[in-house]
Amino acid sequence: MTAGGTAWHRMLTNRECARAQGFADGHEFVGKTAEVKRQIGNAVPVGIAAWLGTRAAHALTTTHLAA
Repeated sequence: MTAGGTAWHRMLTNRECARAQGFADGHEFVGKTAEVKRQIGNAVPVGIAAWLGTRAAHALTTTHLAA
């Protein structure tokens, strides 16, 4: 966006941030605006959490033999 020849960028809304984190549009957050922003920012996207869990389970159940 531009104003008076100067380009600027607006802040993302909490809903836009939630979408980027993978939350469904219908997900309801509880708290004040700043609290909701913190909840969204501290969230781990489901796909990444699933990948990390799979890798951790594999690491914990696989035997590595020393060469």
